[in-house]
Amino acid sequence: MMYRLASVVYLIVSIVVTGIAMVAALVLGYDDAQAMIVVSVAGFVVAVPITYVVALHLFKLAND
Repeated sequence: MMYRLASVVYLIVSIVVTGIAMVAALVLGYDDAQAMIVVSVAGFVVAVPITYVVALHLFKLAND
């Protein structure tokens, strides 16, 4: 059950984190393709622990 919640939360969190990282990279002048790929992968990887924490709290809140 938590996997379904976590997958929806991951979808939202990964887009937000990757978007913030891409904007920061573009503002800092990293505008080539390799930098965008690295930032995208890093954003999706960083979103995993954030998703776990958020989904865990939401799951506990819903089951109390």
